[in-house]
This record gives sequence, C-alpha cells and structure tokens, in this order.
Amino acid sequence: MFVKVKIRRADTEDIDAILELKKKSMGPVWNEAGISYDDKSLKKFLQDRFMNDKITLAVKPVSQNEETLIGFLHSTTYEGVVTSKKIRDILTLAIHPDHFGEGIGSALMKNEKEDALKNGVDIIRLEVLSENNRAVDFYDKQGFSEKKKILIKKLYSDEA
Repeated sequence: MFVKVKIRRADTEDIDAILELKKKSMGPVWNEAGISYDDKSLKKFLQDRFMNDKITLAVKPVSQNEETLIGFLHSTTYEGVVTSKKIRDILTLAIHPDHFGEGIGSALMKNEKEDALKNGVDIIRLEVLSENNRAVDFYDKQGFSEKKKILIKKLYSDEA
C-alpha cells in the first residue's frame, strides 16, 4: 500500500521530530550492530550541519494545518578530494517502521536523484551497515553497488 506523502525541505523546527524518527527507524539496526545511540551528539550534529546540508522530509498530511513526519533523507554535497567530481553523500535515509514498504524511501530517493542532477552532482554515495539487509536490498534496487568495505574497530566500551 502506497501512502500519499508530501516531500519538502526541513526547517530548524523539524529537528526534534527528525531525531525521534531516526531513533525509531535506526535503533534496532544499530543495537544489533553493537552501536550505541547518543541523542545529544546527534542533535548537536544536526544543528551544526543544518544550514549547509540538505534534509528532505516525507510528511503525511493529518489535517489542513498538521502533518506527521514519516521519513527523511539527510545529504551533503562537496567536491571530491582526489577527483574534481561533485559528490553527494547520503548521510541518513530513515523511514518510520509503520511505513516500511509503502514507497516512502523510493519517493525520497527519486527527489534526491532529481535534485542531484539539477545541481550538477556527478556521484551519489552512501554507507550502510552490512547487517542491515533491508537497506542493502533497497539500495541495490535503487541502482547502488558496493565499491568498498569499511572496517571498524571500537576503541571504547559502550558501557558507561
């Protein structure tokens, strides 16, 4: 079932709703991968980067003056270090779990690709946890392919 959504740019007033949605959508995957979630750090990251990055929301109208956030895509664009190509990194694509499989991610990705083409972006790239099979399958269907592996070694304990 596909839900009618409106795609729009985020405002600073949307940051708290973005954080809540990120926790709902990413929490289980991060927990399975052994990565702890830090509200304070993520909120500061979003606030610091808000003016330079692009955050696009998928919202579902509830009434004439009210909407519910059901998905978002956070990206940043820069010129490559070893190439003069313009690169767009997708930092986060999050969908509310109640709306998985409804085309929300595809709508956000379509919007992102159109915006990237319009703005002269040469490459769109992203990182995904290898344990996140749902996301890996989704990105495969979107035309992404694996080009490198990122290896991680934690030098800290998640226990405080």
